[in-house]
Amino acid sequence: MAKVGWWDGDWARTTAINDQSHMLDALDQSSLGMAESVQKLFQLDRRQGRDIARLEAKVEVLLELLVEAGTPREEIARRLEAKFPAQEKKTEESGSSALMVTCASCQQEVPANGTFFTETGEVCDACYAS
Repeated sequence: MAKVGWWDGDWARTTAINDQSHMLDALDQSSLGMAESVQKLFQLDRRQGRDIARLEAKVEVLLELLVEAGTPREEIARRLEAKFPAQEKKTEESGSSALMVTCASCQQEVPANGTFFTETGEVCDACYAS
């Protein structure tokens, strides 16, 4: 946004207009950073979708091999169902389901729930505090 010069009016009004202009510029930069973050999330979603599809195919092949080797389907289903709660608890405790993002300031990978959106983009707690 264009700045107002001292010759365009009184000093206080000029300063207030320029301050608002700076704030608008910061918001504009922040929205660009937000759009970039959303784009990264869409890319991550597509990659994870492909990974999940591959894992499902691998599990299906392995289950077919187990059945062909003589393991009863009921036994396989029982063991899988017994494993799910323990795996879910392990995932919750480790926090491995947390979305990781790159800090716009220090370029470190950090959990998304520990970041702040600023005019320079998404930054970690440490960079935000400094």
